[in-house]
Amino acid sequence: MKLQINRLRSWLSGWRSIFLGVIGGFGIVLASSQLGAIPRPHSYKWFLSVPVGTGALAHLYLYLAIALYALAWWALGHGVESGWLTIRRVWITFAAWATPFFLGVPVFSRDIYSYIAQGELVRHGLNPYVSTPLSLGNTNVLQSIAEVWRNTPSPYGPLLTMHGHLLSYIDGHSLIAQVLVYRSAAVLGVIALSLALVPLAKRRNVNPVRALWLVTLSPLMVISVVSTAHNDVYMLALVIGGVLLADRGHRRSAYCALALAATIKAPAFAVIGFILVHELIRSRGLQRLWLIVEAGLVSLASIVTATLLAGFGWFWATPAAFKIPTSIRTVITPSISVGSFLAQILRLFQVPATRHTLVTYLEAVFGVAAVLLVLYLLKKLGRHDYLFVSGLALLGISLLSPSLWPWYYLWTIAILAATHLQRWTPLAYLAGLATFLAGAGGSPMLGGNSFYVTAPLLLGGLWYFVRTGRATQLFEQGFADDHD
Repeated sequence: MKLQINRLRSWLSGWRSIFLGVIGGFGIVLASSQLGAIPRPHSYKWFLSVPVGTGALAHLYLYLAIALYALAWWALGHGVESGWLTIRRVWITFAAWATPFFLGVPVFSRDIYSYIAQGELVRHGLNPYVSTPLSLGNTNVLQSIAEVWRNTPSPYGPLLTMHGHLLSYIDGHSLIAQVLVYRSAAVLGVIALSLALVPLAKRRNVNPVRALWLVTLSPLMVISVVSTAHNDVYMLALVIGGVLLADRGHRRSAYCALALAATIKAPAFAVIGFILVHELIRSRGLQRLWLIVEAGLVSLASIVTATLLAGFGWFWATPAAFKIPTSIRTVITPSISVGSFLAQILRLFQVPATRHTLVTYLEAVFGVAAVLLVLYLLKKLGRHDYLFVSGLALLGISLLSPSLWPWYYLWTIAILAATHLQRWTPLAYLAGLATFLAGAGGSPMLGGNSFYVTAPLLLGGLWYFVRTGRATQLFEQGFADDHD
């Protein structure tokens, strides 16, 4: 059976897989003409659409197209192993696979409309950290935003606020034009990330083509960034660029790039911390003090400069702002899935514990676990590569966070793709399938009472790996294979 699968993968690889990916991509966006994250009201027609409706047949077309697209990406992985896929062919493939998602209706997320609204707020002279999209009035962009975000201030940092302000002057008054402008900027972000990833992978003696296959060509990247312009790509481009600068000995420039990445999204702070501790371990005496001062001053100067240039104050850096992304509780988040399940079990035994209380408690427990994981990984920096350890930390942080969305996995994939863990099978599963944890319209694929399935699977898997020692073996094997 395994031999037959390998033969199929080999036969589909190369130009066949690229062609299959184009068919799958167009199939996804056309099948999502009415199922996707389409602009509202529904009378607002997208220029690339077919009248597939919203019934069972439309869903069948969509999932067949998803299967074709995922199959094409998986098959192309054989081209990495055989040497057929080159950096030049990666760019050809990206152009071919990104085209349908660039032209088609947004799918699997409505966040792009929130970005547009925040840019519009700034253009109208409003503070996006105080005003919400409701301040724009009953416009098409407001109607297109997911309802839960319509009365929420911006959770993003000042660099992203300036980015949205600039794009708001380019995109005109057509919502479709606005979407295409934001997508164009996101594609530039993918290119910048990829250009930094190649030399970083080479410096660490891992396959740069495999890194690009995992990151640039993955369904998670192409759909989450090209279709819905998720701003994680800008943070990651600066993070990978900053790590490359650090590897080349340009510490101050690296801290500047990473601090600016943190003014987009906070996880970049973790990478600054790991680089600093990595340097401290290898230093002595007063040099350690200088390294701390240097990292602090450069990072602080970069953050202050970005905040002052944006001109909207420091709300983005307050605890209240950091809580905004966690205000929506979805079952695809482990703490919420397990908490909801335990609440139902306790209810059977007439224990007075509400779902809200248990989920809140578990979020705190998972938060403590995340801190302990980071502290454990910091101890490993004495003998291991800080990039490898940073990637593991971000994976743990995302899984243990109070809110998890598929594109958060890009944080881990982009970093670990430049390490020896680029061949780790779960990393490929995340890159290939994680985006489909959301439905075509942007809502989580898992909802309602799905925690009756997801929570036992999570708890059962955790018990199995701990009980059999597989978790420790897998973790320690990763460190054993790592070379600083």
